Amino acid sequence: MFLCYSKSQTVPGVWGQGQAAQLLAEGYFLPAALRGNVDGGTNLGDFHLQCNATGTATDRFVNENGEVFGPEIASRALGFYPLLK
Repeated sequence: MFLCYSKSQTVPGVWGQGQAAQLLAEGYFLPAALRGNVDGGTNLGDFHLQCNATGTATDRFVNENGEVFGPEIASRALGFYPLLK
C-alpha cells in the first residue's frame, strides 16, 4: 500500500497492508491520485499517485489497478486513493 509521511514528500513509499494500517493510525497519510502517468512515477492505470498534491477533491477513489470507485466502496477497505481534479 502506498503512503506518505512527510509534508515535503512527493513520491509515496510502499508498505504491506498490515503495516500500512498501523502507520495510518500513527499519522501517515494517503497520496492523491491524479490523472495521467508520470515517467518513473507511481502509476496506477491511467493515474499516478503523489504526496501533498494540490487540486480539487472529488468523491471518487482509485485502487491499485487504476479502477475508479465511489466512497461507498472505498470506505470498506484500505488501498483506495482520493482522486483529485
